[in-house]
Order: sequence, then C-alpha cells, then structure tokens
Amino acid sequence: MPWAGCEIRERPDGGREFDLAEPTLSWIRIDFQVRLQFGEAELQIEGPFALRVLGNEHQLDPADRSGLGPLLAVYPDTAQTAAMDPDGTLRLLFVSGASLTVPPDDLYEAWNIGGFWCPPGGFR
Repeated sequence: MPWAGCEIRERPDGGREFDLAEPTLSWIRIDFQVRLQFGEAELQIEGPFALRVLGNEHQLDPADRSGLGPLLAVYPDTAQTAAMDPDGTLRLLFVSGASLTVPPDDLYEAWNIGGFWCPPGGFR
C-alpha cells in the first residue's frame, strides 16, 4: 500500500520505521492538531507529546494552543529518523538534535504520518 511521501518498514519487534521522501520540514500548522509537513508526508499530532529542543523538555498538547510556542524552535530543520515503538509511541529526531515523542492515547488516534495512524490504545 502506498503511503503519502514516505516508505514504511515493519521492524521485527513490531515497530515501524518511516523513511520520509523529503525530510526537510516545510511548515508547521496549528489548529485542533499540530501538523508538520515534510514534502508530501504530513505528521498530524492529535494528543499530548514531548518536545526536546535546545536541552529543554516541554510537555505540549494541541488542545492547549497557547503553550505550543516551543514547537516553533524546530523550524527550519530536517528529520533524521522517524520511528514507531511496538506500543505505538512515535519518535522523531531532527538533525539539530531536537526530538518529538508522541505516546499512544487511550481514547483517540494520537498521531498519523503519511496516512498511517496510531489507533486508540496504541498497538498492544
């Protein structure tokens, strides 16, 4: 199955690796979600997540838009790796050293990249 702007490989442990065709972060959009655009691939974050940037860790939530300011520090940047742990936690590392960690949400789809969703509760 083709995925928009990325190739997805399943790891032996049940996790996934996302190879972005265009790893440069094109833009950030904030509405009821956080959206990071990498060429054709869009990462949508719908639940709380952690951002580590410039040596500081921030707990962010798209529902609290006024607290999302630290996210702007990742633009411009380039994704170095994007991977999902077997439980559904998404980990995105940028060339600058900044990183995003998006855990599964018990009730909602926590994230989506290129059309691949983390279902409610993750992958248990």
